[in-house]
Amino acid sequence: MPVSAHSTPSLKRRYAAKLVANGASLLVSFLTQAIIPRALGPKAYGDFQFLTSFFTQMASFLDMGTSSCFFTKLSQRPQETGMIKFYIIFLMAISLLLVILTVLAHLTGLHVWALPDQEVTYIYMALVFSLLALLTNILAQMGDVFGLTISVEKVRIAQRVIFLSAIGGLFAFGLLRLHELFLTNYIVQVLLGTACILIFLRAGYFSL
Repeated sequence: MPVSAHSTPSLKRRYAAKLVANGASLLVSFLTQAIIPRALGPKAYGDFQFLTSFFTQMASFLDMGTSSCFFTKLSQRPQETGMIKFYIIFLMAISLLLVILTVLAHLTGLHVWALPDQEVTYIYMALVFSLLALLTNILAQMGDVFGLTISVEKVRIAQRVIFLSAIGGLFAFGLLRLHELFLTNYIVQVLLGTACILIFLRAGYFSL
């Protein structure tokens, strides 16, 4: 069974965890923004921002606001595993649709119009980036609904520290390029998603 309401951390502690995590995120963002543009150069950095923003907005459009409805209902009935299963299937459908649209755009040459001057390899890498980001964001918000904010924020802080360390190390050795930036993001997002799922399992959720 999921943890009881009596064992859920207080709102004050959860808010404090969010505050600390946001502060860490701000610091890491500041440091990475000092490293990444310098390592990639204006062209590659601009491509990264453009591609990731494009696919993130596409995923948000296909979501059609359903995530807000899901979290509202989940907060009312956090033990209802059927709703979680349904939303997982919905996320898989969104992901598959976005993949199909991207492949069709590539095969028909529409990507040249929609994403001008972008290498196909990086288009697909940005697609994977957006799907992983969507999943990890959903899992992190589920942690809030389940009252596991403190545990989730701890792993998010760890994720950001790992990302900064990896980026800093690659930069120091002159190995930070667009390809490596995407791969590093994949690794830390997978680590975050896995950690969130383990936290949920340990708390008694998803033990279906």
